[in-house]
Amino acid sequence: MSSLAIVILNYNGTALLDRYLPRLKDLCALGDVIVADNASDDGSILHVMHHYPWAKTLSLHHNFGYAGAYNHVINTLSHTFVLILNNDLWISKNAVEQLLQYMQAHECCAAAQPLILSDVDSNYFDYAGAAGGHIDVLGYPFCRGRLFDVCEQNHGQYATSNAISWVGGACFMVRTNDFKAAGGFASSFFSHMEEIDLCWRFLRLKKNLAVVAEAHAYHLGGGTLKHGSTKKVYYNYRNNLLMLFRNLPLLWLLGILPLRLMMDGLSCFLFLIKGQFGFIYMVLKAHLSFYKSIPEVIRFRKKWKVLAPFTVPKHMYRNSIVLDYFILKKRFFTDLNPRRF
Repeated sequence: MSSLAIVILNYNGTALLDRYLPRLKDLCALGDVIVADNASDDGSILHVMHHYPWAKTLSLHHNFGYAGAYNHVINTLSHTFVLILNNDLWISKNAVEQLLQYMQAHECCAAAQPLILSDVDSNYFDYAGAAGGHIDVLGYPFCRGRLFDVCEQNHGQYATSNAISWVGGACFMVRTNDFKAAGGFASSFFSHMEEIDLCWRFLRLKKNLAVVAEAHAYHLGGGTLKHGSTKKVYYNYRNNLLMLFRNLPLLWLLGILPLRLMMDGLSCFLFLIKGQFGFIYMVLKAHLSFYKSIPEVIRFRKKWKVLAPFTVPKHMYRNSIVLDYFILKKRFFTDLNPRRF
């Protein structure tokens, strides 16, 4: 059996599979290419079996979302490494080899990502992951190469491999044993920020995360939830609060939560000014769901208190990215104070 499984999650993505799966055929030389189907109703899995027989298929009986589906699949695998790929992304054989070599050479590294560039314009970094992720002092995630909605042009400014706080969920390689030891993705997240929550647990378990700059992947984006989707707003706000509650030390959490409530209230005010009433509803819905989840998260904290200490993320940015971006007008990662990481 190969030491590498390349797992592509799909849901009603026949058109995306036709666009991207042929570009991944040469990855068969490195490992098992598996299309995992999240209970599609567009005939995706039969389409793959008929047109791409070189790819293995795995059908799930229910749409478990990104988090739950990958948990189901990876827990059945015995490969040493798993390369997680969105169905709207392509990566070359050479790039996968670079990731694999890095993981094999760095046993303390639980997960590594390539530079993720836009497949719409490959001169720019992609929103989802860019050149590796970080978290600010209030728990807001951002990337080297992408602050909020501003994606930087790639001109080699992140051409060296680097330690990071989280890997982009669109494309990363994970050590299977570390994934299982960390409990996998939080299935309750369904979609969005589950990779950041997982990476935080990796860091709590004294593992490292990296971006391998020699490897590049190209991502279309918006294959799960389109930019500006109200559902995306819901998952981002809810899951960010859940992530903080699941991982932060208690005193840090008590200090941050009131500030986050204030910031989310400010977001609602800005949505009101813009007439984005659907977004306001989703923020309120996200908070209600978070409050209902508190007993479950408390049980999770009690369990994980024994397994690993609560910590702030390694390489946390100890300034507010919101303040830097919206008030100080810092638009690029290179504008941030490097001494605050």
